[in-house]
Amino acid sequence: YPFDELIDQLDLPRDLSRNALFDVMVVLQNTGMGKGVLPTLDGLEVRAYEEVQTESSKFDLTFNFTEGTEGILLDLTYNSDIYSREMAERLCGHLERLLPAVCGSPDAPISELDYLSAAERKELLESFNDTAVAYPEEETLVSLFEAQAAQAPGSPALVFG
Repeated sequence: YPFDELIDQLDLPRDLSRNALFDVMVVLQNTGMGKGVLPTLDGLEVRAYEEVQTESSKFDLTFNFTEGTEGILLDLTYNSDIYSREMAERLCGHLERLLPAVCGSPDAPISELDYLSAAERKELLESFNDTAVAYPEEETLVSLFEAQAAQAPGSPALVFG
């Protein structure tokens, strides 16, 4: 079905800075060319296309999976206006840890599977939660509130809504 006709019939609001239907593309190249299996036709030589570095991304993220002799390879292309190289590498690491977890527990909800590295787990569970604050234990919440109000009388004491 022609893409332009689909967009016209869906009558979607157009923002030319974004793709009209999706932001993330997942591609699986499983033609066998990555495994050295090339189709043959009389008088025609077929070979794998030499990789070319692209300088721009058409989508926010493009996961391009290719079957190769070493298994399935991933080439991740990302919009550098949205994602940093570190974020893209972290995302690939999450996927690398998530896939064996899915294979090991295929019936488990994805939300229950572990995909964090040890460093990320420590950061989330320990570093981010290190919120202990020393305060005078003999004081009440009301007396601490009153003391803070006395230190900054012109500042808002409470904001709601």
